[in-house]
Amino acid sequence: GISSLYQTERRKIYEIAGITVQAMPGKALEFYQAAPEQLLELNPNVRESLLDAVIKNTAEQPENAPYFFDEIVGGLKGLIFPAQELIMRNESVIRDQSLDVKRAYFMNAGTLLRKANESFLPHWLERGLEISNHNEAEGIDYLSFTSEESKTELVRWKEAVFFDEYKDPLTLFARALCGKELRLLSQDSADKEDKPVARQYPATDDYSVYLPPYIAEENNRRGNFLFYKVSTAHQSGYIEFNTFDDRFSAIREYLQAFPHGETALDIFFMLEDGRIDHNLRSE
Repeated sequence: GISSLYQTERRKIYEIAGITVQAMPGKALEFYQAAPEQLLELNPNVRESLLDAVIKNTAEQPENAPYFFDEIVGGLKGLIFPAQELIMRNESVIRDQSLDVKRAYFMNAGTLLRKANESFLPHWLERGLEISNHNEAEGIDYLSFTSEESKTELVRWKEAVFFDEYKDPLTLFARALCGKELRLLSQDSADKEDKPVARQYPATDDYSVYLPPYIAEENNRRGNFLFYKVSTAHQSGYIEFNTFDDRFSAIREYLQAFPHGETALDIFFMLEDGRIDHNLRSE
């Protein structure tokens, strides 16, 4: 019961019941009786922040407080404790959104985390808010997984494959192609200012290959793994076919001397991509 909660949590339950009682005395009593047991099923680290979110977001509409509480609890219930914390941390991200957008987030974030990797949560939320800023109803549909876009993305995210899962076999594959002791790294570990890596080109040290942290292009894991294999072969091809041999520094210096040096370098790599792919098909 309520005596099992921390004092600050009890005080906030009293506050929510107090702001609700004038408009809906029956619902206020129901909330007061049920809320402690509901909270005790959750991660202790999220309980107070959950109550704070209810108080802040329903201050002007107190009649919504018990319902918003139930929606957040329902979204968190059954998730592992770290997932509950992850969801609640994003409360600051949606601070300036309408109550309806917040409800859509809290009610559906758990759906994503139950079906896909948590890596996709920031993208889903960012995209939902982007749509909502132009059309709130469509943003809510996206966050609720009722839009075609978000339903399609959820299917792909469920079947995503991750670099860490396949690093070892892909490393063996790359070394077999090149006959060199290559090392494969996730682009997450690269310096964000390293522009060749940002373009998904290998580092110019002639033994490092950077790959995406995950691939979610197909609706099945086999297809996504094949994308990794193709990407590994192509990236390793730069090294196998000597893109970054002793001549490359001179080529880069020459191209970057043009008025639009970065564009010139991009064109060079577009042509080089064709050469690499041709050589790979010829093997």
